[in-house]
Amino acid sequence: MLPSYSPSRLSLGSLALLVTLASPVKAKQPFDIQLALHYLPSKAIGAAGFAIYFVLSSLLLWRLVRNRDWWGLCLPIGGYGEALGFLLRVFIGQPKLRTSLGFYIAMDLFIVLSPALFLTFNYILYGRLICLAVGRAHSFIRPERVATMFVLSNAFTFMLQGSGGSLRVQQDTAALGRDVFLIGTIAQGLWYAIYDVLLALSHRSILKTAKATNQPRDEPWWRIFHLIYFSSLFIIIRSIYRVAETAEGQGGYLMTHEWCFLAFDSIPLAIGIAVYIFWWPGNYLPAPCTLQNPSLDSVPKAAATATQQQCRMAHLATAA
Repeated sequence: MLPSYSPSRLSLGSLALLVTLASPVKAKQPFDIQLALHYLPSKAIGAAGFAIYFVLSSLLLWRLVRNRDWWGLCLPIGGYGEALGFLLRVFIGQPKLRTSLGFYIAMDLFIVLSPALFLTFNYILYGRLICLAVGRAHSFIRPERVATMFVLSNAFTFMLQGSGGSLRVQQDTAALGRDVFLIGTIAQGLWYAIYDVLLALSHRSILKTAKATNQPRDEPWWRIFHLIYFSSLFIIIRSIYRVAETAEGQGGYLMTHEWCFLAFDSIPLAIGIAVYIFWWPGNYLPAPCTLQNPSLDSVPKAAATATQQQCRMAHLATAA
C-alpha cells in the first residue's frame, strides 16, 4: 500500500505558509536590503535565475503530466517557488522595495524554503521504488512509514526555518531567529543524511540478494538509485552551505557575497532537479497494479508476490 498523504496538498500548503510568514512586519529601526546583505542583489542574476528555474520546473511539470505521475507534483511546485524567489530579487533593489521588510522576508523564504519540496520528492520516490519495484523486504523500515516519517520531519524543519527566517531579519529578535533557523537547517540536513543511509542500506541489500541468486541487473528501476544518489549529492552541498552561512551570523562572508549563494545553493539545486528532466523516475517504475492487475493489498501474500512479478516483467518488456 502506497502512502496515503497528498504531496500536492502538502506542497501547496507549504507555499501558502511562505506567504503567511512573509506578511509585513513592523521593525523598530528602518530596514534596508543593502544593510542586511551588504550588497544589492544583481538584477541580471535574478532574471537569469528566474528564467532557469521557471524553464526547469515547466519541463518537470511536462514530464509529470505526460506520465500522469501526480505523486511528484511537489518537485515542480518547489521549482516554481524558487523561481518566484529569484523574481523578487530582480525588483528588491528598487527604492520603494529595498526598505520593505515584508518584501525581503518573502524573497528570502521562497529561496530558502522551496527546496524542502525537492527533498520531499526524493522521500516519496524511495517509498514508491520499494513498494512497486524491489519489495518491502529490502527496506529496514516499512516504506509507507519511511515516506511519511521523512515528509513529516521535512514539514517540521520547514516550519522551524520559516519561523527563524522571519525573526532573524529583525534586530530585536535576530539572535533568536538565527538560532531557530540554524536548528531547523541542521535538523533538515541530518534527517536527509539518515534517509541517504537508509537508501544505501536498501541498495546494498538488493545487490546482495541479486548476487546470491545470480539475478541480472537489467531491470529499469536500478537507475532510480543512481538518480537519487546524484540528486542527493547536490542537496547535501546546499545543506552544508546553509548551515555554515547561518552559523557565521549576520555579516558573515557567505551571507554577504552573492557568488557564494549562486555557487553553493542555486546552481547545485538546479543540477539536482534537472537530472529528473532527462531521466524521469516514473519511466523506470512499474505502474501500480490496476483492474487488469489487482491491488497487491487485496490478495493473499503469495498471489500478491506473483502478481507483482508479472507487473515487473511487463514493465521490463515495455522498457526494452
